[in-house]
Parts: sequence; C-alpha cells; structure tokens
Amino acid sequence: MPVLTKILPLMLISASAWAQGQPPPPPPTQEPADDVYPRAFIDRPLTLPKGLMQIEAGISNYSAADFTLLGFQGDYGITDQLSFGVSTALFLSPSAEWIDAFTLRALYSVHEGDRSRTALGLQAPVSFDDFGGYRTYVFEAPTRWQLSDRAFVQSGHGLISLTRDPYISQWNLNLLAGYQPSQALTVMLDLGIVSVNSDGDTASLGDLGFTLRALYAATNKIDLSVGVQSAGDSSILLLSVAARI
Repeated sequence: MPVLTKILPLMLISASAWAQGQPPPPPPTQEPADDVYPRAFIDRPLTLPKGLMQIEAGISNYSAADFTLLGFQGDYGITDQLSFGVSTALFLSPSAEWIDAFTLRALYSVHEGDRSRTALGLQAPVSFDDFGGYRTYVFEAPTRWQLSDRAFVQSGHGLISLTRDPYISQWNLNLLAGYQPSQALTVMLDLGIVSVNSDGDTASLGDLGFTLRALYAATNKIDLSVGVQSAGDSSILLLSVAARI
C-alpha cells in the first residue's frame, strides 16, 4: 500500500503537533531602533543606532548682532558605529533669508565602554555662496566619561578647525560637565578652556565664554532644550526640539 505508507507518517506528525498544543511562536524579530535608544542622556551613545533618524530644529537669538537664526539638522545611523548628518539655517530677522550653505557631518564610534565613549568626527561645509572665500572644516574626537550614575564630563568636540583661503588652523579645548537629576532632565555646562591658532593668537576661558543648557527628554523619541551661550559682551538664547523616528 504505497499511498498509505506516504500518508501515515504525515498523519502521525500532524497528530503529534496537535497533541503538543499550539505551534511554537515565530522567532523573535529585532527590536525597533526607537525602543533601544535610551531616554536618559547619560546612557546614550555618541552615534545613533542603525536605522534611527533624528531631526532637530532650533532658534538662536543673537543679542549683540540683533538677528535670529532658525537652524535645521538631520542625522541618521548608517550602522551602530557610524552616523551621518546635514544641517543648514535660515535668517528670521532682520529679514528672512537662507544662508545658502549646508554643513555635512560624519561621526564614527571607536570606543564604547561601561564608563567611557569615544568617537571621531568630521564637519565639512557645502556652500552656494563664496562667504568671502572662507571654508572651515572641523575635526573632532568627542569623548564622554561617566563619573557616576548621574554625572559625566565630555571633551574633544570642535577639537581642530581648518580654514582655507586664507589658511588658518585652530586648536580648541572644551570641557562639558553634565548632571542628570532625573531620567528626563539633564543640565550641561560647556566651557571653552583654551584656543590657539596658527598665527599664535591665544584665547582663554574669559574670552571663549560658556554655554549653559538644560535638556528635557519627554520620551526616548522627543527632546526639548533651552540654553544660553555667552562670550564677552554678547549672548545667544538657544531653543530647540529634536525628534527621533
């Protein structure tokens, strides 16, 4: 009975599966990127996870120059280690006008430890205007050290800037200190410690000023930020919102 011998094993398999109840669940799928990105700023990596996009809009009001700038920035995690971004801005006052330029940014994570993180980055301008011939490229090596569950320090951002036509190189040492009183709220103070250019000019803490900023993570997808930047007699009010999708 050749037909029966082929059918019988199938019936036995079906009976065995029925006897064990429901079929096993499908294998777990990868968690969506927005579910694995930390809400707490202190726990966030320096680069975005693969597949996660962040869009940010911010207003900067310059008291000394009496103008307001609206900036836009988008970043995307190409891999867990590599992020790519682009930013641009519009003048809102005294007249509405686009700055005719973009800034491209790439950031690559080279170290991700329990208490420290380091990345290497490059910022490059893309301009549709001559800006008087100025083009500034920025090399950075942001490094964050976690001092406790609530406190951290960071340095290496904006480390070296190179301007061509005419050529000027500048070395900048900044120190950012942050404290997180709650999972949602982070307060950060960014100090310019010293800056030296290729002409031998040096600027120190009193000249470089500071940026004081408070960031509120409404969720792990939405950040609200307010801050003030001060240098000499001028100050800049900073307001921004960032969304991750």
